Parts: sequence; C-alpha cells; structure tokens
Amino acid sequence: MGIADRVRRIREGLASAAVNGHAMRLDVATGEQLWRRGVAKGPSPIAHHAGTLWVGGGDGLLGFDASAGTQTAEVDVPGRAVALAAGAAGVWAVVDGERVVGIEPGAARIVAEAATGHATRIAVGTDAVWVSCPARYAGTSAVVALDPTGAERWRAGVGGRPAGLAQSDRVVWVARASSATGHIGGAVLALDAATGEVVAELAAFATVSEVAVADRAVFAAARGGDATVVKLDAEGGRRLAGVDAPDRAAVLAADRGTVWVASWRADLRRRKGTAAIRRVDARSARVVDTWEVGHTPIDVAASPDGLWITTFDTVDSATDVAAWTGLS
Repeated sequence: MGIADRVRRIREGLASAAVNGHAMRLDVATGEQLWRRGVAKGPSPIAHHAGTLWVGGGDGLLGFDASAGTQTAEVDVPGRAVALAAGAAGVWAVVDGERVVGIEPGAARIVAEAATGHATRIAVGTDAVWVSCPARYAGTSAVVALDPTGAERWRAGVGGRPAGLAQSDRVVWVARASSATGHIGGAVLALDAATGEVVAELAAFATVSEVAVADRAVFAAARGGDATVVKLDAEGGRRLAGVDAPDRAAVLAADRGTVWVASWRADLRRRKGTAAIRRVDARSARVVDTWEVGHTPIDVAASPDGLWITTFDTVDSATDVAAWTGLS
C-alpha cells in the first residue's frame, strides 16, 4: 500500500469516527427506510422546507434533497446549530444556545441574526419567529418574538423552563416545564402570536418539554423524563386522552391529522439506545403504527408525503443523555 493510499485510509477513518449520527427518510405508509445519511457528530436537529431537509449539529447546516437524500447545500453558521425550524419566514436555527440566525433557503446564506440570550427551541410562522429562552440563573424565562429581519417584536415572561414551541392560527403554544424550585408548575401555555399575552394555560406534568397541534387539540410530551404523551383540549384545557408511548424522550411532530411520536429506551451497558417512532391518529389519540428506527431519536420532521428523523447512535452516560435531550 502506497503513501497516498495510507493517507486516504486514515482520512476515511477519521471522517467515519466523526460521524455517529444519521438522518433518514421513512415511508409514511410502511415505515420503510428510503435513505440514510451520516451527519455531524452529536445530536442533529432537522427542519423540512420546500423539498429540502436541513440538518444542523455540526459547524454549519447541511441541505439534503428530501426525496433522494443527496446533499444539495451547505451554509456556514457562527457556531453549532442546536435547534432548527422552518416556515414561510424561512429556515431558522438556534446557534450555540445564545443567538438565532435566519437562512434564505434558495441562496443558502444567512440573511438575519439576533442575540436573544440563552435560547433552546424555535418555531417559524408566516412573518414571525418565536424563540424559547429559559433563564439559566437569575432572571425570568421568556418567549421572544422576532420579525423576519431578526428585530425583536416582543418578549413575554413565562416563568418555569420554556422548551418546545408550536404555532397554529394566531396562537403560539409553549411547553413550559416546572421551575427548579417547583413554585411554577408544568403547563402548556397559549400566547397571542401578535402580542405575547398569555391567553390560556393548560395544566401538564412537571417535565413537559414537547408540544404539537393537530385536529384542534394540543399534544404534550416529556423529553427524557416521564414516559407520557397526552392530548389536551385546546380550549378548555382538560385532558382528553393519553397516548400509548411507553418509552422515554418523546419527540413530537404533527402534520394535519397525524402526530408522530419518536421515543427511546437507553441501554447504558451497551452504550446504545433503541428507538421507535409511532404514528398516532390525532382524533382518537390511538397508535396505529409502530416502527423501530435503531438508535436514540433526536428530531423529527413531517409533511403529508414525507417523514424524516435524525438519530444519535451512542449513549455514553446518563449525563450525556440529559445533555442530548435538552435537560441539561
């Protein structure tokens, strides 16, 4: 073997070692894996926008043809993308947990940036972006609304630990876990999308961190905590049903009348996590399909004709599990 071949083998080995997560597309009818691609080392958030699957997690965003899985774009961002969302206002990322950036998908470049303070999750609407900003130490946890240029429209104090966001009609839904002291309970909050005013508060479990809206109801779940997914009445706030998703770390995505629940079970001795994704009929809250996907699910994106998921293939410790599932 010549020197050039040895160098090539070393480079291939280093590249392989740096990839321990995957993005994949599943057939929405059968759960068959249609394509699978290695992505950046560490957890990788995703968002689907106009036929492109955007994947974060490394020092940049990668764009893949959502149907074929071929890479079509790459955008340098100033740090690690820890959350992604997409909508009519474009593709937006939370970078290094301190700022957000807006991407113009067609040009694959940054067109907006905002320093929001500590940020963990994001949602994108027609002409606005909403960001969860839990307080790290002293201070008040908030949800921040931005316009498409990154200018702040409003900042609403919500207490507790705001996490997952979902937007429907004129309402932004916020999964708010209880405060560290417990004096603020877990809830799903409905904020007026234009003003940030709290218009409803639906009682939920202490560790609630995921929220999705489907069939005029709100679905809430705990990510990395309680093995609980519930359907709540969006108007009255009462619990309508529980979803049979017994594993941990539920990740939610919704599209029309379907809610997708990705969950996992850790095996720390084998440094692996086994995962499944469940198709839930939103009206009945019944699980109609369950498919195993191999490893720890990090994020899910759905459209009427597509389902994408990212997984993280190695579980080192309970501490790492907490970090990767947003609980650190």
